[in-house]
Amino acid sequence: MKNKYKLLIGTLVAVILIVLLTMVCIFTNDKISVSVSNNSTYIKANINDSTSLGDSNILNEDDPVPGISKDDFKAALTWDANIYEDGFLRNYIVKDNRYFYQFSKDGIIITFPIDGENTFTITSGEKRAVFPWKNTYYPGSSYWMTADLVDITGDGSKDLCVSISHGGGTGTTVSVIHVVDLTNMQEIPILDQNDAFILKDATTIMDFLTIEKTPQRSYSIMSVGLSDDFIITVKIAIVNYKESPGGVVVGWVNGEYIYTGDGFTLTHLKFAPEE
Repeated sequence: MKNKYKLLIGTLVAVILIVLLTMVCIFTNDKISVSVSNNSTYIKANINDSTSLGDSNILNEDDPVPGISKDDFKAALTWDANIYEDGFLRNYIVKDNRYFYQFSKDGIIITFPIDGENTFTITSGEKRAVFPWKNTYYPGSSYWMTADLVDITGDGSKDLCVSISHGGGTGTTVSVIHVVDLTNMQEIPILDQNDAFILKDATTIMDFLTIEKTPQRSYSIMSVGLSDDFIITVKIAIVNYKESPGGVVVGWVNGEYIYTGDGFTLTHLKFAPEE
């Protein structure tokens, strides 16, 4: 009888030790951390971990996102290096059982859902703003996204410039840029809400094409982004849709957006025929 009690006690001790060791492993895993932002708790995790969000709420690795396979999801969230050339740390977080991408640098945090919802939340210290930008980001693909902290307006304070690729277009990748004044958390618009030229800039382009006597008047935005010396540049494809329904590029217009105190002005337009 004593041997049975000893065996039972030994078994219970072993079980308790295993549980304690498991808890230590869970809470000391350096891939899991908790941070608080705007009174909401965000749980950072690594996709290879089965991370608990509560007593019974476990990340579903077998079906992480509807319509995306487990392997594709893991591949999409795998970076060779978390910090890219722009200096922003790439990560992802889980909040309310949803997955979000997160870019962060120098106290500036960009958070947006991986399911493609057009909601970008930007925080800078105690300040927070939400922007309805088109969300097409997918790591490791042509749908890239970069961020830069640059004084675009010339007021001595750095602005947040977020460049987002919307995939392939006629001849090249279509990408746009959003500029946020971090002093008031307001966007300084360049394109309209549909990522098209505003009327003033569209008129400027058509007038330019008329003066230059370009072979066609139809055009498509190819890219609006930051140059290496942090100037906002624009590249426009002049397209002939008569030869092909998909359009044939017959030339390019390059220009710049200059901040003039009350907004951006499209200027320095130059035409070059397609070679």
